[in-house]
Amino acid sequence: GWAERMVMAHTMPRELHALKSMVFEPERYSPIAVPVRFLLGEKSVGRGPENAQRLVAAIPNAELVVLEGQGHFGYLSAPDLVAQKITEFLLK
Repeated sequence: GWAERMVMAHTMPRELHALKSMVFEPERYSPIAVPVRFLLGEKSVGRGPENAQRLVAAIPNAELVVLEGQGHFGYLSAPDLVAQKITEFLLK
C-alpha cells in the first residue's frame, strides 16, 4: 500500500484538515430521498465504522453492508466482492 499512499500524499493534509474541522449535522442528511448503501470493511479502524453508523442513522433509506475480512481498502483487496455488493444494490 505504500506506493498508493505516496500517490495521495499531496492531498492528505488538505483532506485531513477538512475532516478534523467538519461538524456532523445529521439533519443535513435527512432530505436524501434515494436509497443509499454504505460499504464498510469489517476490519476498518479509526472513525470509519462510527461515521458509517451515524450516516446510516441520519439518512432515511440507508443501509450498511459490512465486507467480511476487509479493511479500509476493500476495493483494492477484494474488488470482486465490492463489485458484487454494488451490483446487488443497483439491481434491487
